[in-house]
Amino acid sequence: ADRILPALPQRLSDAATKLLQSKGVRVRTSARVAEVLPNGVRLSSGQIIPAELVVWAAGVKAPEFLKDLDGLETNRANQLIVRPTLQTTRDENIFAIGDCAACPWT
Repeated sequence: ADRILPALPQRLSDAATKLLQSKGVRVRTSARVAEVLPNGVRLSSGQIIPAELVVWAAGVKAPEFLKDLDGLETNRANQLIVRPTLQTTRDENIFAIGDCAACPWT
């Protein structure tokens, strides 16, 4: 992805990037980790980034079956789009929360 936290609104991604950079973290986007090594990571480009500690943080993606569930609206991460009430946008009798829900950020 061209930014961190791509499933979240741009303003949150920008704020998180600035916070990390203020802590001295070099943020790399559009870089794929090909292998975790005992002393760092190897990117798909072949570049090795030395590290004493590697923390793997996976993105949020809901199960595939949600994107085809009864015509409910989903985003690119298969999350159900919900209103502030947590009701889905296309059926007020269905509620969603957690990783399966794309909650509105206001």
